[in-house]
Amino acid sequence: MLKLINGETKPLLSTAEYIWYDGEKIFSKTKVIEIYPTSNEEQLPVPVIKPISITYGGIDFILNPVHYVLDPFQKGANYIILCDIYKDSQTPHNCNTRSYLERVLQSGTNRSESLVGFTQQFYLYKPKKHSVGISSNSEIYGWDFTGIDPIERSHFGVGADCVSGRKIILEHLKLCMDSGILICSANAEDDLGKWNFKIGYRNFSSDEDDATPLISADHLIFARYFLQRLCEKYHLAVDYSHKGCLLKANFSTWATRETQQGLNEDNVPNNIAELITTLESNHYEHLQHIGTPTNTPFNIKVPLSATHQGYGHIEDERAKGDTDPYVLCAKLLEHSCGLLIPRN
Repeated sequence: MLKLINGETKPLLSTAEYIWYDGEKIFSKTKVIEIYPTSNEEQLPVPVIKPISITYGGIDFILNPVHYVLDPFQKGANYIILCDIYKDSQTPHNCNTRSYLERVLQSGTNRSESLVGFTQQFYLYKPKKHSVGISSNSEIYGWDFTGIDPIERSHFGVGADCVSGRKIILEHLKLCMDSGILICSANAEDDLGKWNFKIGYRNFSSDEDDATPLISADHLIFARYFLQRLCEKYHLAVDYSHKGCLLKANFSTWATRETQQGLNEDNVPNNIAELITTLESNHYEHLQHIGTPTNTPFNIKVPLSATHQGYGHIEDERAKGDTDPYVLCAKLLEHSCGLLIPRN
């Protein structure tokens, strides 16, 4: 039975979806929680969020809440809660890469005032119960069973001959907007059933969160979770790695955002060229840590906006689509700042 607190306020019941990421997959558990109304009717009730323990594979873990947003799948004060995985109350689990990124930031890399945006590429597909991921092209959403590949003309495409799944993509975009995370855009990619969405820095005056490496990585995990949850409704699944899908990172520091730095002989702002040179010298180690094949070319682009303005960001296209965003951000920070912080 609900009780009065201090003679005036009573707790209400709500739901929270606890989600956690182990560096490869996202998991979730639904929990009933208490919420307390605020004196301001325009403000959401305050949820009572506590760590919880789970048992997985015969081993006990603690889920420590670190970031929550509104649950866009439900109306009212319901929440999606991102958690860190701990072995006990003090010890992060080995798969807890978010705590690794926090240590990197606390080591001094936060002084670079880095901002991050992600472009997440993926395929929608019809899953088979006995396998994970896309095993044949006919499973890709929108492909037929003729054995003939579709015409590759769907990048930014419009029309049923170019794209498949737009309804799902727009629904996902709306879910992200309703939750409050930093969603920027979405568009069709260069193959039928392949799409991307962008998360992170968008330079909106209304944004309460800055697109710091930790915030952007958290928001990417939320966005992946929303997409996978949404696809359940359509009996579809998401493959982030098929046919070389990428997780592109738009990365800047306070130095690359400084104006009037001049251009080098390649018409690249000097401050951005210096960052690229620093990252290139750590290319092999970077690939080792983010799980990308070590023969991958050093593929970093300078957008036209940076060339015209004389400052801005780089577009790092080295990471695979299923890369851990926390490790990716940690390595970009370490290498750009000339540091080496052990993961464990």
